[in-house]
Amino acid sequence: MGVPTTKSRPLPFTAGMHRRPVGVVLPLAEDGLYPSHECRVVGWAGCLYTDEAFARPIPMWYPPCMIVVRIVWSIIAWLLAIGWMCVLFVLAVPFLPFIPFKYVQKKGFAQLFGLIPYVTLSPMRTQHHPDFDPKRTALYLQNHNSVLDAHVGLAVIPTVVCGLQNEAHLHVPIYGWLMRMGKAIPVPANRSGRLEIITKAAQSRAAEGISILVFPEGHRTRDGRVRDYRTGGLFMARDAGLPIVPICVRGLYEVLPRGQWIIRPGKIEVYIGPQIETAGLNDEQIPLLAAKLTAYTQTWVDGQEPEPIRLG
Repeated sequence: MGVPTTKSRPLPFTAGMHRRPVGVVLPLAEDGLYPSHECRVVGWAGCLYTDEAFARPIPMWYPPCMIVVRIVWSIIAWLLAIGWMCVLFVLAVPFLPFIPFKYVQKKGFAQLFGLIPYVTLSPMRTQHHPDFDPKRTALYLQNHNSVLDAHVGLAVIPTVVCGLQNEAHLHVPIYGWLMRMGKAIPVPANRSGRLEIITKAAQSRAAEGISILVFPEGHRTRDGRVRDYRTGGLFMARDAGLPIVPICVRGLYEVLPRGQWIIRPGKIEVYIGPQIETAGLNDEQIPLLAAKLTAYTQTWVDGQEPEPIRLG
């Protein structure tokens, strides 16, 4: 059975096939032979592609029984994850009127939320830069790969932490309630005065010893590569007097990418960089810092050791 040529996306699933065809597209090397780069695993049934130059597709077949297993386990995993969040919500509610949020989270609720990525059957390993100070309150910047990103952040950040959320998300039943319980900072839709509002909220959280987690790309990646970091969070950190800490995540995109619900077990790796001071930065240096953070994260995601970030 032939496999049609494709240039930028996996081949679609064809219902009724006894042997599941998967298009594997590998990039050409300089001598015209492939492969020349490591391919990324995407697609709902494990299809491979790369965002480099594309070559001819190579036909492969995926056993139908494995597709069924993945679908069944994915349904179970989603039910477990949603049910676990609901249980934690019910358990936390009685304590919040009497015990400050940071003490509730310190008693293990953050770590319990951080268990959710493990329902994907993917082991998670965390590395820390030698200069990282786990006791300092900071703004953590994490690349945005998957719907599970926040759970990974809760699992690896050692301090009490809250998030930066679109204001409208806080009105979503259950999810919004959880975010409010977690002291999330709402980001107004109106740009006028937005930076001042979130900076004031960040100062309030920092005064309580609560760090902040943001995803500076704004949206989840579509191809596994790190999108350009936005500058709003960096301005907020500088004005609130917070250092920033890059969190680089590798492997989570392959496990559960944007637009997919079928889970592909893999290996999740996390790297927490050193604190980067923001005090004294001027407005012209913030975009430069954002570009350097983007490159820093992409370098680590690509499997290389990133150079220290210097603005001088």
